[in-house]
Amino acid sequence: MKYSSDKDVNHMVLGLVREGWGFVCGKKHNRLISPFNGKALIFSKSPSDFRAIRNMKRDIKKLNETH
Repeated sequence: MKYSSDKDVNHMVLGLVREGWGFVCGKKHNRLISPFNGKALIFSKSPSDFRAIRNMKRDIKKLNETH
């Protein structure tokens, strides 16, 4: 399944889904749901910012710290 048009984001989300994270597909934005606390990370299907992967890694780290 293709999660994002950005190859790096797509690869990272694929790994997280394999680890047990939930995934909800939307029209323009997708959602990753943490298996630890049920909190969601919302990300764009087609990120235009070159820092998107870095920002997602930061946000995932914050979600994991709260459990």
